Amino acid sequence: ITGLAANSTYHFALQARNAGGSTTSPDAVFTTTRAVGVVTPYPSISGVPGVGERLYCNPGVPSGAAATIAYSWVRDSTPIAKATSSAYKVQSADAKHHLQCLVTATDAAGSVTGHSAFVAVPATGIVAAAGETRIARLSSSGAVLSIPVTCSPQAAGGCAIAIRVTVTQTVRVGRASRHVTLRLAGGATHMARAQKRTIKLTLDTAGRRLLAKRHVLRVKIEVRGTVIGALQARLASTSLTMRASAARPATRSSGHAAARTSGRAGRHRR
Repeated sequence: ITGLAANSTYHFALQARNAGGSTTSPDAVFTTTRAVGVVTPYPSISGVPGVGERLYCNPGVPSGAAATIAYSWVRDSTPIAKATSSAYKVQSADAKHHLQCLVTATDAAGSVTGHSAFVAVPATGIVAAAGETRIARLSSSGAVLSIPVTCSPQAAGGCAIAIRVTVTQTVRVGRASRHVTLRLAGGATHMARAQKRTIKLTLDTAGRRLLAKRHVLRVKIEVRGTVIGALQARLASTSLTMRASAARPATRSSGHAAARTSGRAGRHRR
């Protein structure tokens, strides 16, 4: 049987027929297993952040993904009533505030919500968002993550930064599959206004063991903190592939090389 939806219940019956007539079995049911993958959105905003202009929320989901997409917009972390489409016309109430779009992707395996970066709406005119806390490109070396952060020069009391690193695993329970999220690292720090720093974060013991076992580990990194002024929100939500460090050269070989060098030096002295 093909074309069945994941995590769905189906009814069926069997029918037998011969020269003496036909008989149909009682109704029976079965439920298909959950889909293995979950569609994760990575939304972004395009358009002009000015009063009377339009902004567009790009969902950031893989093309061809079998998922239902829902949109919502927030002003300084407060949901905007009836703003539930991919396009949003900037209102006068948005002036001097920050806007963000949320995208929720739902498929047979569940729902995941992604948050875009904030855009600032100036009091007058059309000005690109500026002065917000920025997260540059993340990287890793072995079990150590590097998160470059630039604190907003307009942060009232500096920037509070919190980081959470997780990995999602698929486990089977009977015939069904479910997703389990494991926390591998986390931490919090405070930065002065306009300060630039690369925050180093090491996976915990469980994370290091998992990385050593798999050699390659796809983790999700969420960074929350001060956006601008006293506004607190999600600064980044992204995935990163971590790779186990290459093995170091054997110390035995280094010792032999040192011994040979020492021997040559001794003969020269004689």
